[in-house]
Amino acid sequence: MTTPLILREGAPARLVALSSAVADALNDTRIARCVRTAQPGVWEVTAGTHIGVVEAAGQLRHHWGRTIPLEVRFDEFTVDIPENQILLAAAVRLLRIPTTRPMQRAALQRLRFQLADVTPASASPAIPRWTPSRLNARYQPGLEIAELILAGRSFEQRVGQVRVTGYLFSMARIFEDFVTVALAKALTPFGGHSRRYDTCLDDEEQVDVLPDFVWLEADRPVAVADAKYKAEKPAGFPNADLYQLLAYCTVLGLPVGHLIYAKGNEESRQYTVRRAGIRLFAHTLDLSLPPHQLLASIGDLAHSLETSRQRRD
Repeated sequence: MTTPLILREGAPARLVALSSAVADALNDTRIARCVRTAQPGVWEVTAGTHIGVVEAAGQLRHHWGRTIPLEVRFDEFTVDIPENQILLAAAVRLLRIPTTRPMQRAALQRLRFQLADVTPASASPAIPRWTPSRLNARYQPGLEIAELILAGRSFEQRVGQVRVTGYLFSMARIFEDFVTVALAKALTPFGGHSRRYDTCLDDEEQVDVLPDFVWLEADRPVAVADAKYKAEKPAGFPNADLYQLLAYCTVLGLPVGHLIYAKGNEESRQYTVRRAGIRLFAHTLDLSLPPHQLLASIGDLAHSLETSRQRRD
């Protein structure tokens, strides 16, 4: 059995013996960064910003209690409903990964057989919508995991003579989702609620503004935050995150805005915008902390948002 190569984000580059074809495949698919060294056949390999499992090889075979189809009666009895479509699509997706263990593969095959009369859902953004209810209550954790699987970056492609197959999650997306959900829960004791808040930058409504997190009271925005796993620094705009947050504050009429980064990628800091008086705070979250400590730091962050709102009032 081949020993897996495990790469950790932020860790130094590792010297790895690879064929040129495999190294080129990893570079072309942006799974990892491979740089040739002076030593023949040895490459410096650095992790990217996705997590998951990838297998690159010359020849790969394509693999085609108890889970049962959820039955719901609408106009007629059918198992071909969104919940079962999502579960089947996720099972099929996982079966395509060669490194799935035999025990898990057998369970997935049983699920696939039990859902034989179900049409598999397509990948995001065409994933069917389902509504939590008493009928699907015990399926909800599995459905949430299945949606996460379908929303991930799964791929199978050929680069030259090498077929690359794998399954990756975007750390940026996971971080953004975690921050917005945890922050909303931490702010609940202060009153108010969060929801998707789409608006426009201009009076002509030509430029959309989509903050990651807006906290409202009586349907009025009182706090805004943007989650960034890493700072966005496009060429010519090294402080793009600050300009984006400033636009949010201006449109929402808020004197304070918050940027939330993963610790190690950026530093905590504070800015006061000239002639506007708007204050922009950059916070960091240490993702290496145990879960209870990480949630406690989210609580501290929620207190910072509430404190800045009170100062405004």
